Amino acid sequence: MKLGMILVLFILLVVVTSIFSGSWYERNPQDGNLSAQGSVGFNIYNQMRAPFAYTLVATELDGDFESPTPTLHEIPPGGGHKNFQVNSDFFKLNEAYVTYQIVSVFREVLGEIEIKMQTKFSSPSTEILEFEIYSPITPVRYNKGNTYVTITN
Repeated sequence: MKLGMILVLFILLVVVTSIFSGSWYERNPQDGNLSAQGSVGFNIYNQMRAPFAYTLVATELDGDFESPTPTLHEIPPGGGHKNFQVNSDFFKLNEAYVTYQIVSVFREVLGEIEIKMQTKFSSPSTEILEFEIYSPITPVRYNKGNTYVTITN
């Protein structure tokens, strides 16, 4: 075999190994699903503090979440967080959505935020689809990165 052919086969082996290695050890081999698939973790943080310490109440979850699909939940203020695992297929766009109401201590809805978490070619990103505050005196803002969204005041 020529040296060039060996080099091409080695590069192909590295590419195929990198595609399968992330999910191979995480999957249950008895379920028959050993495809090039895994998941990416996304975190939502509630860093709101007194006197405007609001709770994030999930009202809707939809999309390509890893099984089991997460349930509706609340993220308390002052450092609470929630982790989501979104499917990650190398050759497919995967999107998952969560909508939160921003709720006061008196359970008054003050606003809403909808977050899209996506993996495209195993590369994660977040996007804020909706951010609406119903009261002009409610100090709420957000900061986002590829795998996180932090809600602050």
